[in-house]
Amino acid sequence: MDSLTEFLRTKKFPYEVRKRVRTFYAHLYENKTVFDEKEILSQLPTGMATELVYLMYKSVIDATPFFEGLPRDMQTKLCLSMKPYPAL
Repeated sequence: MDSLTEFLRTKKFPYEVRKRVRTFYAHLYENKTVFDEKEILSQLPTGMATELVYLMYKSVIDATPFFEGLPRDMQTKLCLSMKPYPAL
């Protein structure tokens, strides 16, 4: 993060731009995982993998009306295909 801050300052980006970029990277690093989730899940039986994915994304599933009424396997497939997108 220090090199990012130095880069932004050296290039004389406006303060608000520097702040947004640092916030983006902070969010990215907070949500980064060191595990290859897809690889781990692909080695598990389907039912067990579905249960783990559901538990990992339960708060998202419960908070998103789009998921209401969908079968659990569909919910988990959708969750696995989602990409993080920071709303700054």
